[in-house]
Amino acid sequence: MYGDASVVVEQDQLVLKLHPYPALVADLKHLHYDTFEIRWRSQFAWFDRGTANFVADAKGVFHKIELNVPNEDLYFHEIHLERK
Repeated sequence: MYGDASVVVEQDQLVLKLHPYPALVADLKHLHYDTFEIRWRSQFAWFDRGTANFVADAKGVFHKIELNVPNEDLYFHEIHLERK
């Protein structure tokens, strides 16, 4: 999966958008610290909820997001979301 992704604020909530695939839009619900639960807006047969962990550098600037969405088809952990 190649292309841009974004995290935007919609109605006081973070939303993850994977732009190459318009159906891959998720609301992010805070779990703890820098980890959010991924709640996809569309329903998929091969995966459901997961987590997004925002990773900060030594200065506290968030520079990437690590995704963990358990399933056997699409390996979200292999998607490298880094700030441009």
